[in-house]
Amino acid sequence: MTKYRCKICGYIYDPTKGDPPNAPPNTPFEEIDDSWQCPVCGVGKDQFEPAEDTSAIVKSYSNDEIAVIWQPALCNHNGNCWKSLGQVFDPSKRPWVNMKGADTKDIIKVVDECPTGALTWKPLDK
Repeated sequence: MTKYRCKICGYIYDPTKGDPPNAPPNTPFEEIDDSWQCPVCGVGKDQFEPAEDTSAIVKSYSNDEIAVIWQPALCNHNGNCWKSLGQVFDPSKRPWVNMKGADTKDIIKVVDECPTGALTWKPLDK
């Protein structure tokens, strides 16, 4: 079964997991009710597209001190980052990480709290 990605926030609908209680496991995307909305950003099904394999994708965002690395394949889109520091992490914007949105120490704190390890950071060589 094909996975589908939200074009707005990047959430991946995986039919094997579904979206309980809205779509039980093993529900193909095409069979989800048309009123269903993205559980992360709330857009409709029309904002989803077939997902590419994200296992090899790694994105990096940097300021003058650190680089924040995002691995979408590890991300479960629980919203910890954007709920904690929305001025840096905003899934409705592109790029979705604005490294000028807060002090480095605040960014590090939120990245260190990522429960999946999808967000990590490293110091930049000076």
